[in-house]
Amino acid sequence: MKEAEIVATRIQQQVNDWARKHDIDFSVTFGLGEAPTHGDSFSSLLEQVDQALYHSKSSHTGGGLAQAQISQIAN
Repeated sequence: MKEAEIVATRIQQQVNDWARKHDIDFSVTFGLGEAPTHGDSFSSLLEQVDQALYHSKSSHTGGGLAQAQISQIAN
């Protein structure tokens, strides 16, 4: 996940720099997750990442980055 955060942060910075240079109010928001930590199927992983993305959008202006919560996988 750390590598994904680094890449997402670099993308955000590049987009922010470009938007500032062109005087455009624009930002990028990311929700991050990985299998099986955040979901044991594609749909559960996608749901967790979507929730992280929604949280990031609602709590950050100018872009954001949020990790999915750890899924409670039934054994």
